[in-house]
Amino acid sequence: MEPKVKKIAKLLSLLVSSLLIAAASADVYNYMFMNATVGTKTTGMRFVEGTNFADAGGQLLDNNQRVTFSKMNGTIGQLTNYSDPVNIQNNDQTNHVFELVLDSWTGGSQTKLYNITITMYESTTQKGNSIVLVPGEGEGHVTTSGEVTIGPSTTWRVEWLVYWSGNALETDYVQVYLKLVIKS
Repeated sequence: MEPKVKKIAKLLSLLVSSLLIAAASADVYNYMFMNATVGTKTTGMRFVEGTNFADAGGQLLDNNQRVTFSKMNGTIGQLTNYSDPVNIQNNDQTNHVFELVLDSWTGGSQTKLYNITITMYESTTQKGNSIVLVPGEGEGHVTTSGEVTIGPSTTWRVEWLVYWSGNALETDYVQVYLKLVIKS
């Protein structure tokens, strides 16, 4: 063979070898796809105004899925009862199981607060455990109502009892964050 043909054959063999090596080391990808149309639906559960709603500075937000109170003030040295600032309502035709739970509060070290007690009632019948917030998380501190079942087309009231000590100041306050966990 001529030297030129040998060079071409050698170059061709290197080129083929390079292609084989490149093909062998190339990543092979297989694809899978997922898509969804994500819409909305209601739970059938909602907050509604109670008889003390305005007195407590209540405001319903997020399509009645959230409620805030800006004027729920306890009288210094006395137990203050907000017997019905907000209600929990099941608008569905089926039962719902839920739990009222303490999410957080800023009162854990508040020494001028005796306690805050939050209780749900159907008429005069207590539903679940009372949530009892005691500074220092002392004896009697309860952070959940436990699971409760509310019937179809039923409304329960939520009572707040606030008890400040006699040495509390008008500038003292705590913030309480609860969540209603709907399980079914």
